[in-house]
Amino acid sequence: MPSKIRSGVLTLELPPGISYDRRWMLWKPTIVRDILEAAPSVKEIRLLETVKRPEPAPEPAAEEAPAE
Repeated sequence: MPSKIRSGVLTLELPPGISYDRRWMLWKPTIVRDILEAAPSVKEIRLLETVKRPEPAPEPAAEEAPAE
């Protein structure tokens, strides 16, 4: 999980689909609280989740029609 701190703002890039993980939903407040307690220089935490459109499935190759 890449992260960066700039001007007191910690940005955490979350892995795709993490919002569907029940453990993440339960642990997110604890993780945020622990970061704020452990790092006084952090004034704000941004959790960045990026969702990309899936690539379209390739179309099957057209079979050649038998010659008549």
